[in-house]
Amino acid sequence: MRSAVRILVAVDFSAASRLACRWAIEHLNRLEVTEVFFHHVVEDDALPALEQAVTKVRAFVDDAYADEDVPASVGLRFAVSQGKPAESILAAARSQRCDTIVMGTHGRRGLDRLLLGSVAQSVVRDAPCTVIVVKPGTS
Repeated sequence: MRSAVRILVAVDFSAASRLACRWAIEHLNRLEVTEVFFHHVVEDDALPALEQAVTKVRAFVDDAYADEDVPASVGLRFAVSQGKPAESILAAARSQRCDTIVMGTHGRRGLDRLLLGSVAQSVVRDAPCTVIVVKPGTS
């Protein structure tokens, strides 16, 4: 019996996170994935936002891989947490014992990146596992 291979896919509803979802689904067999955790972070503390977000994550992911077959042996999980995005993604990856984090990046540069910071950069720097970053406009 093969060991469990878990990946976490960060979802922020952007084109970049749509690509991350597609990348993860397209590479399930090659990576021998047994579970995928699609994870979204809500930065405010409104409980209705958390409840609505789970439904929104499911719909977003379903749309992202609508034309792909997901093997029945792969468990798809949907989660929403509250907090700062990078910290929440890292905490979820640790708690779920993920082997890989897949996330998109907006590819901001210069002043935009300096002012806004980079969630992807923080995750790559502090991740307990491999991080795959996909960027719009690349194949």
